[in-house]
Amino acid sequence: MLHDELRILKEKRKVSMQKLSETSGIPMSTLHRILSGQTSDPQFSNVVDIVKALGGSLDEIAGIYNKNTHEETIKS
Repeated sequence: MLHDELRILKEKRKVSMQKLSETSGIPMSTLHRILSGQTSDPQFSNVVDIVKALGGSLDEIAGIYNKNTHEETIKS
């Protein structure tokens, strides 16, 4: 699920919720709801802001592209 992928990216980057809030411009309460899965359908703009703040890629979050191996993943 999306919130799992975002949480994993946050953990990989070792970024605190406070820093992510400051960098992304998203309030901490909103971040908490998104990353905990309480928000089942977060706004696309919030997802983009979170991924950008963490230095990730939307393709990687969606499972389309692995940034580390530079391989495309085709899901059937």
